[in-house]
Amino acid sequence: MHANKVVKTLAFCCSLLILSGCASTYQEAERTPRREAILETRVKTALLETPELGAAAIIVRKQGKGVVLTGFVESEDKKDQAEKIAAGVEGVQRVDNQLEVKY
Repeated sequence: MHANKVVKTLAFCCSLLILSGCASTYQEAERTPRREAILETRVKTALLETPELGAAAIIVRKQGKGVVLTGFVESEDKKDQAEKIAAGVEGVQRVDNQLEVKY
């Protein structure tokens, strides 16, 4: 009878661990998209604060520890400027500048 009690206790503890693991995974999954959106929004806002850049045509997407810039700008100078602005935003560790220059 004692072994049966031990098995039940172990089963109960395991189920608690599994459920707590699911909860932390769920919470982490909930936070991750928000963090991505916050960083993307910060970078987009910084780009839009430079009106001559024409940032409306720039798409910002978080990827890993950085952001990816896609879309179009009018010159190589503006492409470089967008990258520098994005790199200067708090939380951005790397910028993958895939902007295309439209002539």
